[in-house]
Amino acid sequence: MPARRSRRVTGAALIGAVAILAAGAAAPRGAADPPIVFAPTSKGLFVAAGDAGGSIALNFLPATAPLPRKLVVQVPEGYQLDLNAAAGTQVASGSVSISAPARSFFATRGGNFVAEDPSSFASDPAAQSCAPGTHAAVWTLSVALAGQPVTVRVFVDPAGPPGVAYTLQSCPVGLPPETGLATAAITIAGFDQRSPTADGDYVWRALVYPESDPSYELQALVPLPERVTLAGRYDPKLGQAIVTGQVIEGGKPAPDVDLTLINIQTAAVREKRVNADGRFAFRFRLAHSSDVQLRVARSSGACAAPPAGAGRCVTSLTVPPDDTFATVWVDVRGGAVRSIRARDQRQADRQDLRAADFPAGFAPIQVGGADPCLNGRGERHVTITGESTSPAFVGTGVRNAFSIFQATGLARVYATAKEARVAFRREARAATIGCELGGSGDTGAKIRPFRLSGLPRATRAFRTVVTPGTALKGVLDFVFIQRGRSVAFLRFGRLGEPIGLEATVAARIASRMR
Repeated sequence: MPARRSRRVTGAALIGAVAILAAGAAAPRGAADPPIVFAPTSKGLFVAAGDAGGSIALNFLPATAPLPRKLVVQVPEGYQLDLNAAAGTQVASGSVSISAPARSFFATRGGNFVAEDPSSFASDPAAQSCAPGTHAAVWTLSVALAGQPVTVRVFVDPAGPPGVAYTLQSCPVGLPPETGLATAAITIAGFDQRSPTADGDYVWRALVYPESDPSYELQALVPLPERVTLAGRYDPKLGQAIVTGQVIEGGKPAPDVDLTLINIQTAAVREKRVNADGRFAFRFRLAHSSDVQLRVARSSGACAAPPAGAGRCVTSLTVPPDDTFATVWVDVRGGAVRSIRARDQRQADRQDLRAADFPAGFAPIQVGGADPCLNGRGERHVTITGESTSPAFVGTGVRNAFSIFQATGLARVYATAKEARVAFRREARAATIGCELGGSGDTGAKIRPFRLSGLPRATRAFRTVVTPGTALKGVLDFVFIQRGRSVAFLRFGRLGEPIGLEATVAARIASRMR
């Protein structure tokens, strides 16, 4: 089955995910950000460069004053940042961390970067001392760490030296000198950005100016395009899952990178290094359908480019591809048989949900797991020849700021059109929806059929109204579409006012089915 950056979600998890988003009220942006782990012993600039949201993590060298006097981040040409947020708007999440090994001390505190009016700093002495002039945007994070107020104010401009698209300047305030050496880290996660479309090696730079020590530079190399292909299948004779793929960085196979494979259901971890051609293969025992997550390790080495400032360049981290996910389906006794064909797999991928099916601002998130409700018995004469699961795409309503919408999908191709019709009749029933809802404890929810216009005759849709611990009305829609040898299963969840995406998205999926 093909690789995805995030996973399909069952009905129960769909309810929970939408409820969590509603409780957070601000937005799906943060939900899509890649995770950043602060390692007190590491040093470097780590950049997560996906379109779902940019993330920067700065780990500073040990010093008596943990936070530097000033830092400058240079964003390479090709990237686009959104600098138009109104004052008072949340633009990113952030955190400040400190570690003092001599005192066995570690503390971290997170918060939100909020946009401020740049003109209000034109005559501010501290701001002008840090970053003279008027700026295109100002983002501010204020937290209390170890009993001390800390402010990280970032001045952002769409300018810089040759090859630089944006310059971010900050003079953090707080955290007085420690007794002995301490390390610190600052993260900015989930700001709006778009990655370059042209192939190339993109070097991000952080110029760091400590309070007393010499200045230095940290670099992060993003080799585009980069991706991981991932496929999982089950060998019934050996009772094993076989997970294979290839790591691509800069458009070429990436040799000598370390991988971690995690079974999401069991939390079992396996590690491996790719071959010289970037390929890998994992084999392990598996009893039930499971999702697997593949993580490519960050690699550090000599600086990718000469330093831009007067200080020495300390290190360069190569930013790996995003974590990749796949499902390994285990055939159940009396259930459908899987015999995947390359051509039909490509068709399943094409007819699955994709980012282009949604308005701007929707982002994929990692939720869910392998779905037993759609892998049941009673289809022993049916053969699945292509199978694709989608991420959960989440966004806010275009008509109502308090409307949150989420969609996930599962697309299958069968050996014959007759077998697709058998699977459709077997699965497109209220009983399947009851199974989907069962994990939420809301088994008494009323499941009602409803119609969506503009879809093939072989379409069945079901709706249930839920109350996931919020004052907003929650609605779950489940849509089955059968056309030719293909069947698609779509799940839509929303909180708040309708935004009219269900019929539009379902029609786009139907148009790609055959």
